[in-house]
Amino acid sequence: MMVDPRKRSGGLEAVPGWLLIVNVIGLCVFVALGLHFYFADHSTFGLFLAVWAGVITPLLGWQRLRRARGLYDSTRRTDERTGETLAHPAVARSASASSAVQRWIGAADLPSPLGRITTTYQVAVLEIVDGALSLRLRPEPLMRLTLRIQTLCLCPDEVEAVFPARGRIRIPAIGIRPLQGPPSYFLTAAGPLRWYFGRISNDRAAILAAIESAGFPVTWDERRFSRA
Repeated sequence: MMVDPRKRSGGLEAVPGWLLIVNVIGLCVFVALGLHFYFADHSTFGLFLAVWAGVITPLLGWQRLRRARGLYDSTRRTDERTGETLAHPAVARSASASSAVQRWIGAADLPSPLGRITTTYQVAVLEIVDGALSLRLRPEPLMRLTLRIQTLCLCPDEVEAVFPARGRIRIPAIGIRPLQGPPSYFLTAAGPLRWYFGRISNDRAAILAAIESAGFPVTWDERRFSRA
């Protein structure tokens, strides 16, 4: 039985306790292995492993969790305009545009309980289904289980704006900012990170025009990426 996507919305969940326990156990195992190698063989690698697993990794994890708590702080918004405006394609609005299913495959930058998560190509799916705009990661059950990322699924009246965006290293994307919560980004091209994102080649203007035709508030002024 299919779930109506309009009944689901993106958001942050608490980090599951079992995931924290697994991470703590894993770190303890690596620390023990590192200390064993160091005291048994005076291995430099063993000392490095113990320090990395016992000190550096927990500090990095704490930093990610601290930054994740600020994703809903509207005072941290940094999505100011870049000064560029995307040209609106000359596409006539179809009467059936709001009911048609449209889908694009690419990468994404999404909020999660562990901070913002950036995926590689072929993982993110942007869809317009039954008048709702959704951005999900696949395989969806695995992403929800491990990263606690819910599918972002919004109706037009739940969206502040959909807009062209530009990442910190000039990666083009489409930004989706709900009325409540941090923005999500669908990456439309790899930019200088082709080795990571692969061959992403989506037309931002065409996608924005399709989203606008579905009744969503679209602005054509490009904005910078924002964590919150």
